[in-house]
Amino acid sequence: DVLAVVRAAKTGGQITLAAAARALGKKLEAVRKACRRLGIGRDYVDRAGRRHIFLTWWEFRLLAEQ
Repeated sequence: DVLAVVRAAKTGGQITLAAAARALGKKLEAVRKACRRLGIGRDYVDRAGRRHIFLTWWEFRLLAEQ
C-alpha cells in the first residue's frame, strides 16, 4: 500500500491505519499503539458501525520516524 500513501501525499487525502501499517511493514496493533502514544489519527465510525482511524500525510511521516 505504498501507492496509497503516495497518492494521499499528492492529493492531500488521508491514509487508513491499515495502509500505513502495510507501507511501514509493521503489525497493525503496533501502529495503533504508536498512534495512541503520539496522540495522532482521526477516529471515524461508518454507517455500518465499523471504526476506522485515518492519518494525514504529516501524521504518517511522524509515525514513520518512530
